[in-house]
Amino acid sequence: MKKLTLLAVIVAALTGALIGCGGDPGFSASSSITGKVVDLDSGPLRGAIVRADGESTITTSSGGFQLFGITNGEVKITAEYFDDSGATYEGETWVYNFAGEETKSALIVAAPETQLGEVWGEIRNRDGALLENMPVFAYSGAGSAARTFSNADGIYEFKRLVGGIDYEITAMAWGYRSDGDWVNPTADSSIRLDLVLGDAGTPTLDPPNFLTAISWVSPTVDGRGQRDIEWFKQMYEPDRKAKKVGETRNLRDDLLAEVELEWDEQRFDDHLGWGVYRADVVGGLLNGLYFMDDPLSAWFFDSGVQTRRSYEYAVTTLSAWFPDDYERTESLLSNIVEVEVLDRLDLRPFLYNPLEFQWAAGSYSEDYIVFLFDRYPGPGVDSVWNSSHQVTTGLSFVYDGPSLQVNKEYYYIVLGLANNDTSRTLSEIGSFIR
Repeated sequence: MKKLTLLAVIVAALTGALIGCGGDPGFSASSSITGKVVDLDSGPLRGAIVRADGESTITTSSGGFQLFGITNGEVKITAEYFDDSGATYEGETWVYNFAGEETKSALIVAAPETQLGEVWGEIRNRDGALLENMPVFAYSGAGSAARTFSNADGIYEFKRLVGGIDYEITAMAWGYRSDGDWVNPTADSSIRLDLVLGDAGTPTLDPPNFLTAISWVSPTVDGRGQRDIEWFKQMYEPDRKAKKVGETRNLRDDLLAEVELEWDEQRFDDHLGWGVYRADVVGGLLNGLYFMDDPLSAWFFDSGVQTRRSYEYAVTTLSAWFPDDYERTESLLSNIVEVEVLDRLDLRPFLYNPLEFQWAAGSYSEDYIVFLFDRYPGPGVDSVWNSSHQVTTGLSFVYDGPSLQVNKEYYYIVLGLANNDTSRTLSEIGSFIR
């Protein structure tokens, strides 16, 4: 398939980034921000207070939030959460908000305030001049990077990084060659790291390698259930990047359908980011879907997909002068991957004598696995039995594990699979009393 350029909205995002580096923005307070607040285990935090530009809101059961009427340009977003013991969790990030647009990928990791440290420094060019509005990323190796911007004095600050974690700090911007280093903050520490940006070149670009795609469908539930469904996905797929990069808008209220993309990371000084492409039918036209201005991350979650549909994806590498001379500043397409999105998997009433799990047809799954828990499933809880030893293609499974305790409540989840485990759908969390 021939190489395509990114959609106008992606180029517009880059144009906005150029304005942020010194042009006249001519902004009005007409944009909005959506995102998610999670804890250190990537579980969504319900009831967190999110603030930006004088506006505030409370996160939903999935940790999601949306803020309206936000000033365009660099916007700082903070989150504050109080757990049942009264401990305070804090987190923050920055986004670049565009006029009339919705920024959809703001993710805030909130940690106990007693675990937080600071990293800061000056950003200069090769001539020694201080640089304003330079994006700086703090990347911990497990998903999307936190972001900040240098102020009018060329100073950047990360005030809420988690102590004891290695962070790759990198400053980069359109037209500049990046600079960075690794730091490991400790609680209540303040580490200084100054950075110097050179002029960008036009290196030969390699397309991303080994692009893979996995689809997930899961129910939207209230309370801790949403957090524990995300936990289950990570339990089943330990490499899942729960700190999601570049999420698009979910299309349904009753379930989350998403495609998880991953490819090999690249590290070079003139790297600006990635272009994500999607075809809405197999063999169709690949259109620009998203500009990822986070070169340190190599994951993308597309939540803007329909169930019972197949899609194709590809990714490109972008260098620091993109979109100027895009034939030299955007790579060829990566390998093209196809993925099918399944449908909702609903449970049917549990049967006794013998113990039998049941679920409804219509999810488009080919195989099913049941996972049983002796406590409500979530972080720190292991499955006491599962049916992976005898994957079924039917709509029920008779329990064949060890004896269960009488008068005890048990919990279970059914996982539907298809297409060699690249298409997945989860049931809600069911329960029964033995």
